[in-house]
Amino acid sequence: MIGNSSIDLDEGTDGNISCSVKNHVSHAQNTIRLKPCPGLDRFCRFNQSDPCYTALGHKLNLMMVLDASEYDLKIIKRIINTADGPVCRVKNGRMRDCDLYNNRPGVTVINETLIINRVIRADSGNYRLKLDSSDGTETSRDLQVIVEAPIGSVEVSIICSSSGVMRVSCSSEGDPLLYSWTLNGDPLMDGNSSIDLDEGTDGDISCSVKNHVSHAQNTIRLKPCAGPTTAAVTSSLTSSVTSSVTSAVTSSTQTSENDTSFSSAGINVTMNVTPSPEAFRWMCEC
Repeated sequence: MIGNSSIDLDEGTDGNISCSVKNHVSHAQNTIRLKPCPGLDRFCRFNQSDPCYTALGHKLNLMMVLDASEYDLKIIKRIINTADGPVCRVKNGRMRDCDLYNNRPGVTVINETLIINRVIRADSGNYRLKLDSSDGTETSRDLQVIVEAPIGSVEVSIICSSSGVMRVSCSSEGDPLLYSWTLNGDPLMDGNSSIDLDEGTDGDISCSVKNHVSHAQNTIRLKPCAGPTTAAVTSSLTSSVTSSVTSAVTSSTQTSENDTSFSSAGINVTMNVTPSPEAFRWMCEC
């Protein structure tokens, strides 16, 4: 939409959004990364084939059946693939004899949906929903729940090595972490938390970190590394100064037996020669 200073999006919208502002003489633009609104509910179904990924500390809705009044339900957490663990019975839309979520006031059943208001690590695991119908038949459905910690803030740092390599590193909280990089909008190597670039690389580099439940990104401005020339320049300057001083001193000692001052290559040297040729003192000002 064009023309307004604000825009409404669905709370689950994800991606990069840009706002461009212009008039007849100039324009400017800013782009930010959208994140799903905090507390966004996650919905999973007991008949889905893919794992149910849910965020630690967030809300999870596990949809059981369309009409629970036709069944007596049992939700079982399977400790091992062939063994049953704690059970939670659901009858007439209410939890009964629920060892599975004992002492969890934030867990309830509403409209054939098991609601966990605050997911914890222990909620990860394999679950089986058993449906006992009034005619005596029994069916079951399985679901794997995987709890992941949401991505935290993303930090990007740069280290310039003496070998001429610029190492850019990325770090964040959360699990598991999948990294991807772009340089001036162009994709770079994915999968690693650090990347090596040429020391003269310039521009905007972005590190994006994501897992199954969240993502975050940070962009910084690269600056070329200062070249490893300081030691070489210092060595060259020292050699030049030593050579000039030696040359000037040699010339001076051949022409005077008394105190002598001279200037060579921008270096002022004062020589005080004592009567004894074995003892003399140098005073040099650069």
